[in-house]
Amino acid sequence: MGLEPVAPAGGDALAHEHSGGGDFVVEPPSGRLLPIEVKATAQPGWGDVAGLRSFLEEYEDLVLGGLVLHGGTSSYRLSPKLVAAPWWKIL
Repeated sequence: MGLEPVAPAGGDALAHEHSGGGDFVVEPPSGRLLPIEVKATAQPGWGDVAGLRSFLEEYEDLVLGGLVLHGGTSSYRLSPKLVAAPWWKIL
């Protein structure tokens, strides 16, 4: 998968993705993956998340969905399994 393990946070495994399929991938105890991509733009669109979309397709059976964190103010769905949300609403 090209994932580099990072120290666990609260029992969940966390990995860093180098191939453009998400900046981070969280693997909770359920074993399902949650790829997270961080964008500087205030309103990322479909074209901004090509790597994340590829990851969702490639690991479709292992993925809960994907999360795009951005610097804007609104949360919205890019697809049924892909949500964009301001980073400050998540933290």
